[in-house]
Amino acid sequence: MLNKKNKYLILGMSCLFVLVLGIIGVSFAYWSVNLEQTNSNVITTGCVKLNTLKEGAPISLTNAYPISDTEGQAKSPFTFTIQNACANEISYQLNLDILTSSTMPLTSIKYQLDTDNPTLLSGAKDATPYNKYTSGVSASSSKNLKSGTLAANAELTFNLRLWIDSGTTIETLSATTGSKTFNAKLVVTATPKA
Repeated sequence: MLNKKNKYLILGMSCLFVLVLGIIGVSFAYWSVNLEQTNSNVITTGCVKLNTLKEGAPISLTNAYPISDTEGQAKSPFTFTIQNACANEISYQLNLDILTSSTMPLTSIKYQLDTDNPTLLSGAKDATPYNKYTSGVSASSSKNLKSGTLAANAELTFNLRLWIDSGTTIETLSATTGSKTFNAKLVVTATPKA
C-alpha cells in the first residue's frame, strides 16, 4: 500500500505531466498557421494555329512509268506554304498519309522535298495517320517527310516531287491485280514548342 507521501508524489507528477502536455498543445497551436488561398489560379495556353495550307497545282502521275532520279527531280513540284498565325514558335510535322485506296507499293515511290536527297517513300519515318478526313476517306499508313519549327508569324514554302522509282519493274506495276494506283494526302500538324 502506498503511504500518504507517495500518493502526493504520484498526484504531483500526474499534474506536472498534464501541465507539460497542456503547454506543448498550446505552444503547437500558437505556432502552427493555417493559410488559405483567396484568389483564383489562372492557367493560359499559347496559340497554336496554322493558317490554311496554300497550295499550287496537285501532283499528277497519270499514266506514270518508272523514271530516273534526274528525271524525277526535273518534274514540276507540288508547291505549298504553311504559315504560323501565332505570336509564339511552334513545332510542325509534314506527313504524307497513304490512303486505303492506294495499291502501289511504297518501295516503288520516290519523293524529294525541296533540295533533300531523293528517298524511297518506304524509307521515310513512320508517322501516325491523321484519319479525320471529312469525306470519310482514311489512311492505311503515314510517312513523315519533315519536322521542324516555325517562328512566330512566319511562313515556310516547300516543293514536293513524287515519281515511280527507276528500279520498279513492270511486273510490280501490273502484277496479277491489274494496274496500280498511288493515293495520298499531305497532312500538316502543329504543336506548341516546349
